[in-house]
Amino acid sequence: MNDNKFKLTEELLQRYYDGELDESGNRLVEQALAEDSQAAALLEDFRAVGNLLRAAADSTAPDQLTARRTWEAIDSELRRPGGKSGLRRNAAWLGAVAAAAAIVLYLSPLNFVPTVQASNELEIEDIDCNYASFMLLQPEAENGHTIIWINDPGDGE
Repeated sequence: MNDNKFKLTEELLQRYYDGELDESGNRLVEQALAEDSQAAALLEDFRAVGNLLRAAADSTAPDQLTARRTWEAIDSELRRPGGKSGLRRNAAWLGAVAAAAAIVLYLSPLNFVPTVQASNELEIEDIDCNYASFMLLQPEAENGHTIIWINDPGDGE
């Protein structure tokens, strides 16, 4: 970028794009943009990435096709000819990574904890008892489970 007494940094350009500067700051940035084509191109990259992010956020149900098209649009924007400076390349990749991360987070399930249903069922088909008498009690518990008690009044052998 130009070596003026006012130095236009990437952070300052981002704040200008986000509308965070006061009136005098906006004038200084606009003057620097008029003199520096690389800074103007970087601002256009910010706008392109912002448009892609807004388009991704506005879609109600993004599917794989939408995600792929969004990534292709970002990729084609990054591969656009024009001798990008390192500053522009880094800003474009940062935007691309942010867009991809936003899409992945939006498409990922919210609950990562698997639920396992435990089964404590036991089926008794036959009971052999060597004693003359026994009593089978089968009360139903409050939680809907059935507990079977076998009372063996045998002689303790």
